Amino acid sequence: MIAPAEDREIGIRYYCTEFEGIGGRIRVRPEDFVVEELLNPRVFKPLRSGRYQVLKLIKKGMDTIHACRVVERLTGARIRYFGMKDSRAVSVQYVISDRPIEEGELTRQLRLEHVGYLDRLLGKEALFANRFTVRIRDANPRLFHVAELLRGEKLLNFFGYQRFGSKRPVTHLIGRELVKRRFGDAVELLLGFTTDYESRKAREARALYREGRYREALKLMPKGLDVERRVLKAILEGKGPLDALRTIPIKVRRLFVQAYQSYLFNLTLSKAIERGEDLWAVKEGDVVAELGRWGITGIRVGGKGLPLVNLVGYGYRSRGNRLDSLTDEVLKEEGVKARDFFVDEMQEVSAQGSLRLGALLFMDYRAEGDEVLTVRATLLKGSYMTILLRELMKPRRPAACGF
Repeated sequence: MIAPAEDREIGIRYYCTEFEGIGGRIRVRPEDFVVEELLNPRVFKPLRSGRYQVLKLIKKGMDTIHACRVVERLTGARIRYFGMKDSRAVSVQYVISDRPIEEGELTRQLRLEHVGYLDRLLGKEALFANRFTVRIRDANPRLFHVAELLRGEKLLNFFGYQRFGSKRPVTHLIGRELVKRRFGDAVELLLGFTTDYESRKAREARALYREGRYREALKLMPKGLDVERRVLKAILEGKGPLDALRTIPIKVRRLFVQAYQSYLFNLTLSKAIERGEDLWAVKEGDVVAELGRWGITGIRVGGKGLPLVNLVGYGYRSRGNRLDSLTDEVLKEEGVKARDFFVDEMQEVSAQGSLRLGALLFMDYRAEGDEVLTVRATLLKGSYMTILLRELMKPRRPAACGF
């Protein structure tokens, strides 16, 4: 089944299922989308005392990067996190502080709860899954029975809308320009690209920028668009595109390139659907993930497990197997090469690449309700609940439906 235009813009060309969607909306309220991080107990063993403090960060209506900045500003601590969480949700995630912080409410959107201490820092491998509880409103209750059909479906592990900007899917486009060394075009996209889903004030500010009225654009640009404001100020100070882009925090700049990697990955999965490739079955030459209770336990060529697909970076080398061949086609169509992901002019955003499951694994799945359908599921880290929900709801305009 062919996907709507908004999906195709981020590389998702098809649905994996054929049944009629229930429609509806998500994220009508932040409380309608709840996500909680699950850490691997074999790795995460908090102590009563130690060098680093571990806390739960409960946030509402704020993304992880901005939330951690607020915590650092209010406490003076340096904060590390395991996973990125969207702003349009209530999320419970773990953070590590380099100094003790008193638990409690920091703002109306942020609260901290003490968990324990660690003697050493943990990497992102400590996070193995996320547990979701999502309410779908205004759906067709006569079709709620199709929710059970998802249990037996083989879904694919596409990157979700949040990766690209739900209301303004532009991060991958900016990332493409960085990889292709077209830094001026990256600035134009960052400041000028808009959609009907943005606020009227933001659209007007971007229009002023496109007209060359930079000071007026900066004056009108909403405070929440802090990245755009930084770059606009740099341009007004006479900085060129490369230096203007460098005013953006490094984590955000890396997200642009990572979003482009994600777009290429989505295109590869879409090609797999077109060619009838089964990403739930291992075939000769596949690179395979061995799975255990706490996620991926090993990677090898062949054997039991599930196939892995390349997330292309400068370290990618085609093995010539069925999935690498699809990746090679995508790269050729995009006019990029693996080595392009090492950006000499801005080496700090360079991406080596990695491997990612082609299959979407979800556990503890439940769906219940009469008028409002509540869907619960646990997904391995890096997988998107919105990808599961789009198969169930099949929205014609995903952004308008809360995606």
